[in-house]
Amino acid sequence: MQHDKKYFDQAEKFYTKAHELEPKNVLWLDNYVSFMHSEQRDLHLTKQLYEELIGINPNNSRYLYNFAFFLQYQTNDLIQAEALYNRAYQLEPTDINGLEKYVFFMQDHGQNIQKTVELYQELIQLNTDNSLYHYNYVLFLMKFKKDFRRAELFFNKAIEIDPNNLEYLGNFSTFLHTHLTNYSKAKKLYEHYLALKADDANILDNLAQIYLLEGNENKASTLLDQAFALKPDQPALQMELRFYSLAYFPDNHPQAFSELKQLLDTGERDLGWNLLISADDALQKNPTHPYAVILSHLAKIITGEQDLSSLNREVSAKLP
Repeated sequence: MQHDKKYFDQAEKFYTKAHELEPKNVLWLDNYVSFMHSEQRDLHLTKQLYEELIGINPNNSRYLYNFAFFLQYQTNDLIQAEALYNRAYQLEPTDINGLEKYVFFMQDHGQNIQKTVELYQELIQLNTDNSLYHYNYVLFLMKFKKDFRRAELFFNKAIEIDPNNLEYLGNFSTFLHTHLTNYSKAKKLYEHYLALKADDANILDNLAQIYLLEGNENKASTLLDQAFALKPDQPALQMELRFYSLAYFPDNHPQAFSELKQLLDTGERDLGWNLLISADDALQKNPTHPYAVILSHLAKIITGEQDLSSLNREVSAKLP
């Protein structure tokens, strides 16, 4: 590290001297500002150098994109950054590297959702084989547009390009499972994921829910056992595993309710997951379920839809 610091100190002195001798030399100035930007050594000076560079060559889109990127991440000057991104885009709309920066800026900080959609579409058209562009566009569509059917199309394309990407597989299968309730396709993707990485308790748990809803309790039980054996430390996942065990296999997991209650008492919740569908399914299949009186309440408490107080003493007194 000391050797690196000495090298960078010497490089900075060299650039400073060159700039003093030839302040209008674009090549030297470009290298100098790139060095200062990458090393994050003096943010005020780096901004000043960018302004000098763009003053000499105001129509260079690369300089504008890089300066915008610097302002976005180093000084948090988002208003000026957006203006520079837009100016660079108008000069060179087909610069993939610059457009990528602009799109991600608009996704994170922009206020114009439709403009971001258009920029994403242009970016994808420029590089149709980039799975990350398709995947990030999916995340944007889901978060800001709630356009799940269109998101599915781009999810499919990302998987087609990169079929063994675990992040894509895991999120797409969960998306199909929860947003589109396409259990058949979700199940295939979960199984493909597990063929690549068998020790993912979350995927085992998700797949188990589908098998339970389909009535294949033997397969689901095996998956739940595999997930339990991995001893996951995420409280939400621990609650899901215990809830499915309680709902479908209460005799095999007599401690499931007490363990769930302990987690709930600490304030842990599993927000956003649908356990009520499993509670209803389990009760339909077993009308004399020993926890029938509270199973639906419990599902809603775990997912934050009801307060823990709904699990009151009178109801608890009726438990086995």
